[in-house]
Amino acid sequence: APAGAEGTGTDAQAVEYVALGDSYSSGTGTRDYLADGTECQRSARAYPSLLAAARGWSLNLRACSGATVPDVTATQLSALGSGTGRVTISVGGNDVGFADVLTECALPAWASDCDAAVDDAQAYVATTLPGALSTLYGRIATAAPNARVPVVGYPRIFMGEDCNAFTWFS
Repeated sequence: APAGAEGTGTDAQAVEYVALGDSYSSGTGTRDYLADGTECQRSARAYPSLLAAARGWSLNLRACSGATVPDVTATQLSALGSGTGRVTISVGGNDVGFADVLTECALPAWASDCDAAVDDAQAYVATTLPGALSTLYGRIATAAPNARVPVVGYPRIFMGEDCNAFTWFS
């Protein structure tokens, strides 16, 4: 393919793209889920689906709502192979208790201990999560040695102060 044409739909063979991870990659929140026999809340409106369609890539959407690093390792990595050209991954939020922090910090400041919930999550991020992610990324590299692998982050939804006496959300 000419320079710059890779993945644009002009390739003789479509790029094999595998989307791994949690709800940020599966499409949770779109309210339009694929009938794939799972409760993963995978959607044709998820960014991997939209990206694959725009680029003409062949998508294997493995991401699943609620997935943790061990879940990705156990149930999603099998989709990777030497022919995989692209992999995206978003994982770690569920490992640190993202939903519990959200629940705690959604309460009014006077009724919650948002600071402690955030501190606990940050401690996990600082001590445990880096090793787990490093091991996972190594497994992805081994399973899909020819793939480009961008890691997708999470939005910042807390500004760290109670702006309206009702929640800690930004």
